[in-house]
Amino acid sequence: MVINIFTKENCMPCKATKRWLNEHGFKFNELSIPEYADILRESGHLSAPVVSITFEDGKEEIFSGGFNPTRLKELLIESELG
Repeated sequence: MVINIFTKENCMPCKATKRWLNEHGFKFNELSIPEYADILRESGHLSAPVVSITFEDGKEEIFSGGFNPTRLKELLIESELG
């Protein structure tokens, strides 16, 4: 599984998302929103952080709109439990 988080400086929801992932033992790649702003905007993501998860089977989930521990748990913990 590959987890990418697009973040910006001084973003409290970004920090909370990274903290949640660290606390639950998930490794992730942090990418700067300013470097990917055009791509993110074109795909409809207008708020930070943007979380992209690519699973082993190639399925991808992308969501944005602030810190969302419920969605993270659903996608990362519950999917692992099967």
